[in-house]
Amino acid sequence: MAAVAAARAYQNPLEAHQDFLQLFCGSEQGQRVLRQILVWGFAWGTSWHDDPRAHACNEGKRILAHKILSTATVPPPQLRTRAKKPKGE
Repeated sequence: MAAVAAARAYQNPLEAHQDFLQLFCGSEQGQRVLRQILVWGFAWGTSWHDDPRAHACNEGKRILAHKILSTATVPPPQLRTRAKKPKGE
């Protein structure tokens, strides 16, 4: 199972970003699905639970939701442009 999962993982961050951007931001339906994932992943609230195991599970959901969001919305390093500092600073 691990070999199958590894074989399906993105090898190219740019390809992952483009796919996630298209899937989650390319349509109203995709945006609704992304919002629901973020709700399930406690993106805008607390993941705290009195039971440490439930809290750990909630944190796992939170990490996954944030990973999906960042893959869709933050370009990989090769696409980022940095503002150049003026000479003399």
